[in-house]
Amino acid sequence: MVAGYCIQRLDRRHLRGQCYRNVDSIVDFVISPGENGSEAYDTSDFTATISGSGVPSFEVNVTGDEPDADLTDGVCDVDLSTDGNQCTLRAAIQEANKREGEDTITFESSISAISPEKSLPDITETVTIDASSHSSNVELNGSNAGKNADGFSVKKGDLTIKNLTVSGFSRNGVKSDGYVQLSTVEVTDNKAYGVFAKSDIVISGTETTVSKFNKNGKIGLYSQTGNVAANDATLQVENNGDAGIVSEGGDIIINFVPGTHLPTYVGKQSIIKGNGKSGIIANGRGKQKEDTDDEYYGNVRASYIVVEGNGVKIKKDGIALKPSLKNAGHGIYASNYVELIEPRVVDNKGYGIVSKYDVIIYGSETATNEFNNNGGAGIYSQLGNVTARDVIISVEENGRFGIGANKGGAFLNDATVINNKGIGIVVGGDLSINKGKVCDNKGGEIKVKGQESIGEDVVICDNETQ
Repeated sequence: MVAGYCIQRLDRRHLRGQCYRNVDSIVDFVISPGENGSEAYDTSDFTATISGSGVPSFEVNVTGDEPDADLTDGVCDVDLSTDGNQCTLRAAIQEANKREGEDTITFESSISAISPEKSLPDITETVTIDASSHSSNVELNGSNAGKNADGFSVKKGDLTIKNLTVSGFSRNGVKSDGYVQLSTVEVTDNKAYGVFAKSDIVISGTETTVSKFNKNGKIGLYSQTGNVAANDATLQVENNGDAGIVSEGGDIIINFVPGTHLPTYVGKQSIIKGNGKSGIIANGRGKQKEDTDDEYYGNVRASYIVVEGNGVKIKKDGIALKPSLKNAGHGIYASNYVELIEPRVVDNKGYGIVSKYDVIIYGSETATNEFNNNGGAGIYSQLGNVTARDVIISVEENGRFGIGANKGGAFLNDATVINNKGIGIVVGGDLSINKGKVCDNKGGEIKVKGQESIGEDVVICDNETQ
């Protein structure tokens, strides 16, 4: 006898149900009728299978949108008169909400797309919605869901989504009051946010997959108070109506190990491109990290990213050229630090990088890190330093100065700073350059308030410090 309790239901020919072992595991059972159609049920050949995960699971096996027929029986089934369980996504969410603790919703292999006729139920328990057994993503399409419909709405608990496409909803693709974990997903073409979470957003994947957050009406990825982090994941965040990725109160970390300046993996480049306003915004709001004396949120740490052509909806150049405005079409805006490994930050309407404190560039000695053709400066630090000690950087054809550190210095290994419309390099502290070229900048080549150290291999066209 299994300790715990059972939920039983008689369908056309079988007694079916699920037994719970202290809610730690599930026993699924089927008892067939006796021989010759007698009403007595034969238990001599009773068999049971015990799940190994310890997490209750519902399998969606029909594409309809009917609600669960009986929310008291613990079984996902929209039609009690039909043999077997007929489980819709709506019914699976309803049943998961009824159970205490974590649940998993999976999809039968025949399910490729689901189009609800109205908003799905709010999720009120921690749940994983998992289509990773499929060869391609299962699509949740909101084109028929009506007004004010989110793809998934989480009021309580955390949400994990694996291998789903969420598109076409009249509001947000995913909206959560808690933590959101995503793996190999596409959240596209929703009228408001792609993903809106009050807490952390964590994205994972594989070397061969890309998670996409494109063409949403507002921000592609937005965390109100937490971090946005991609671990071993390639991101595509393109053509959203507002900013690409935003953290208000946390950090943005893309395949970067904080404290080591190492990537989590060497895969494809993540692309943040063509968004209406800024590409990446980390606004820590002055919030101090727990158990630290002087560490604050508002950092951007990323490896192998392309931040290109953002600010397409900024119509007034004057707005785009104000570094104090975080969402003015900049490539990257950080209220604290920026640390990047081999980035390409080009063609943004505002500044390439705006950081309150240090901007640090890492990478190999042969790769060129590009900060070119931005409407404002290529790189700007308000109170910190710009450091690229062991790498090559290209800062060319920007609409204002090339590299600027208002209060700090610039410490460069190999820098090409040419054809910018303002001063090539302007710093309030010290400047050192080992090699490179600073030429043809319309506002002059170099302006330094502190000490300067210019290597013999540096070409400065007018050869004078302003």
